[in-house]
Amino acid sequence: MPEIASLKNGQVVGEDLSALSPGNVSVPGSPSYDAAVSLWNGAVGKRPAAIVRCVSSEDVSAVLRYANTNRYAVSVKGGGHDWAGRSLVEDGIVIDLSGMKSIEIDPDARTAVVGGGVLSGELVDAAEPHDLVPIVGTARDVGLAGFTLGGGYGPLLNRYGLAADNLLGATIVLSDGNVVTADENNEPELLWGLRGGGGNFGVVTSMRLQLHYQPEILTCLMLFPWNDAEKFLEAFAEITAEEADDLTILVILMTADDGNAAPVMFATWAGEHKKGEQLFERFNSIGSPLFSETKPMSLKDFLAIFRVEDRKHQFMRNRWTKTLPQDLRKILLEATECRTTPGQYIVLHHFCGAAARILPDATAFGMRDSHYLVEAIASWAGGDSEENAHRNWVFGLAEKLAAHAMPGGYANLLGPEETELYRDAYGGNAERLRLVKQSYDPDNSFSSTLLIP
Repeated sequence: MPEIASLKNGQVVGEDLSALSPGNVSVPGSPSYDAAVSLWNGAVGKRPAAIVRCVSSEDVSAVLRYANTNRYAVSVKGGGHDWAGRSLVEDGIVIDLSGMKSIEIDPDARTAVVGGGVLSGELVDAAEPHDLVPIVGTARDVGLAGFTLGGGYGPLLNRYGLAADNLLGATIVLSDGNVVTADENNEPELLWGLRGGGGNFGVVTSMRLQLHYQPEILTCLMLFPWNDAEKFLEAFAEITAEEADDLTILVILMTADDGNAAPVMFATWAGEHKKGEQLFERFNSIGSPLFSETKPMSLKDFLAIFRVEDRKHQFMRNRWTKTLPQDLRKILLEATECRTTPGQYIVLHHFCGAAARILPDATAFGMRDSHYLVEAIASWAGGDSEENAHRNWVFGLAEKLAAHAMPGGYANLLGPEETELYRDAYGGNAERLRLVKQSYDPDNSFSSTLLIP
């Protein structure tokens, strides 16, 4: 985007955009503005010049042409769940896709065509009557497009791959307002970039996604006392190193309801239940679990377990590690014991199976080695006088993890200022990704999303 020379006042912008999209524009001072700029991360305070709630690709095209003509920066808001607030742009125009909620399920082809504003849980709900599941994360309210385009780790990752691996096609509005379709036969290089390269190329107004026949999954939820945490992490490292396709485990080192630190395991098994039960029994033999429950569940019911607090202040860092050796596990345990607020926690995902068998250059998401994604997260209420201490806890843990980390990190969760990590996040795909960016968005109109190195 060329440097902005001057901006019209909010009233004029609102009038201009209202002519393009009547009744769907919010500007500072309008009754709908505060709700329109409210994000999951309450720490984000960006004030866009206008938010336009689009309901079609034609709406998006008109807004982009207006923004180009008047030299406004643009951003795209789907679910508004990005912790860094990249769905809003200061003094720019936000293209809000929350009105684009269409979902079409093809049970025979096991596919879904979804609008750009569909949330993860909404597609899970729509697919469930057909005994089908999409690839989503654990938070129902996350926008499906942003999650998918950036990669998409989830509870069925190792069985069916990343969300991006299940993207079959997309309708995308380019910065000049033109609408194109990207699939294996049309604009295949753009589809390659969309599979993990983020929303760097245009506004995705619909996606065609692969679904999978999975009427239920075997789940295991376990909560351990902190004095069993070391033994539990050792078993977690040992069992996940076996790389069973049907097994995906999410571990959170957190503060339990009683105020004490505790490791929590959320595991899914997508295969034959008896084998899964035998595997989960290995965890039951560790120490003295405070809670342990193994049972079949639908994906919809499994996601209902997860609690995501809205409007808290959020800050995070992430690193990839190849293994979880004892000295690294010790770092995680010590950091948990030194947390400065109950809202600090460490999340561990393990990546293997189907996701690791895709060739590194087959999609823009270039990290295909088996690995662990480690997230260091701090969450606190607005006005907390110790917010600097909470952020410093995240910084300190990330610095200690760096000695054990693989190059880069999960781009969907990297901070905007982590330019060095972005350079490595795409591995050998970085140069090809730059060429796709130059081809489809040469003026860098979409600069508020994930960085292209």
